[in-house]
Amino acid sequence: IGSAAETLDAGALSDPAAAARFVGIIERNAERMSRLVDDLLDLAKIESKELRLKPEPLDARAATDQAIALLRHRADRRG
Repeated sequence: IGSAAETLDAGALSDPAAAARFVGIIERNAERMSRLVDDLLDLAKIESKELRLKPEPLDARAATDQAIALLRHRADRRG
C-alpha cells in the first residue's frame, strides 16, 4: 500500500492509466489487510472463548462451484 501511494505521490498521478493501476493496488491490498485484521480479531475471540461458532449445513456442491468460478475468474485475468 505504501509503495503504491509513494509511486502515485512521485508522479504517477499525471498518467491516468498508471494512477488507476496503483489505486487498484491500494484498494486490493487495503481489503486484504482488512480481512487479515478481521481474521486476527476472530482468532483472539476464539482463543479467549468469546466467539461461539454455530455449525450450519453446507451445500458442498454450491460452495465448490463458487470457489471454482472465483479461481477461474482470477486465472483468466492472469492469463
